[in-house]
Amino acid sequence: MSIIANKNVLITGGAFRIGKKLTYLMAIEGAHVVIWDINRKHLDEVTNAIKKRGYTATGYYCDVSDKKQIEDTAQKVKEEIGKIDILVNNAGVVFGKSYWEYSDEEIQKTIKINLMAHLCTIKAFLPEMRLANSGHIVTIASAAGITGVANLSEYATYKFENLDNCLRE
Repeated sequence: MSIIANKNVLITGGAFRIGKKLTYLMAIEGAHVVIWDINRKHLDEVTNAIKKRGYTATGYYCDVSDKKQIEDTAQKVKEEIGKIDILVNNAGVVFGKSYWEYSDEEIQKTIKINLMAHLCTIKAFLPEMRLANSGHIVTIASAAGITGVANLSEYATYKFENLDNCLRE
């Protein structure tokens, strides 16, 4: 039996790309996957596909750029699902253009999703993990955080910060 069987695994950005693959892998291993995503269509498709295959999944719409939505959705998850055993901070945004082409709004969105959302989700779920003296927090980083990549300066900055903070722990 898998070590994550019967565990509650929350994956932000869990309905697309890497998050979607992680969601399926965790479900196959027997976890109850709790999927947060901003794209309702993808969220419903992934959640239903997992359930159709006989695995356990619950989807929640959540815009992780909004601190209040993170707090409200976290509270709803705690009430409906219970303690989260594994938090996977996967949600991210990249615009892929030169730094001087970024609008102020795009810079703020990048900060909110690629940095602040990680801190807010950890703040929401870490207390219960500490009380239970168990749990894991996974941050999806990127090689862009340690090597220069054209047109990804804003993205690389926050991925470096995530990676740098993890290495210091």
